[in-house]
Amino acid sequence: MSKLIQTLSRKTIWLHWLVGVLIIGMLITGLYMLAFGGSELYLWHKAIGVVILLPILSRITWRIYEGFPHPVSPQATWAKYATKITHVVLLAGTILMPLSGFLMSALGGYGVYLWGVELVARKVDPLDPEKAVPINETISMLGQSLHHWIGYAMLAAIALHVAGMLKHHFLDKDPTLTRMLNKSKKL
Repeated sequence: MSKLIQTLSRKTIWLHWLVGVLIIGMLITGLYMLAFGGSELYLWHKAIGVVILLPILSRITWRIYEGFPHPVSPQATWAKYATKITHVVLLAGTILMPLSGFLMSALGGYGVYLWGVELVARKVDPLDPEKAVPINETISMLGQSLHHWIGYAMLAAIALHVAGMLKHHFLDKDPTLTRMLNKSKKL
């Protein structure tokens, strides 16, 4: 292995933490709404879900351009595969969560608003203006199901990601975490 630990660019580090914090916040909000209702949070949740696409697409584009960072210590074959699968689930989930939420809401007739700006109009029942009329119920329900299950897959992948980071930092005592904190040094 090289005497220099591969450092990560500031852009990689910044996008990682920004998207990570936003996604975790959205997952916590989604779980709260699922458990307690929280209908007052739906407009915010949807608006942030639209806005979050910009840093997500930036992160994925940058990851494709820059490639995945190399491990800083040798890994068993199973650990290499687990790491790759976890990273793919995290990257795919970050894009699929807002897209499935958008499909669920827009095609469910609920509309999508970005803090007062109508992106997709709400479709209402003329006999009951409080009731949304689905534009395409099948795709809306597919979006809802994907949003639900991808959310749980993301929670599992985040837990594995954090567990891997803790293993690297405390058991392996390698600079994987310090590299993501921009504190890497020569060996």
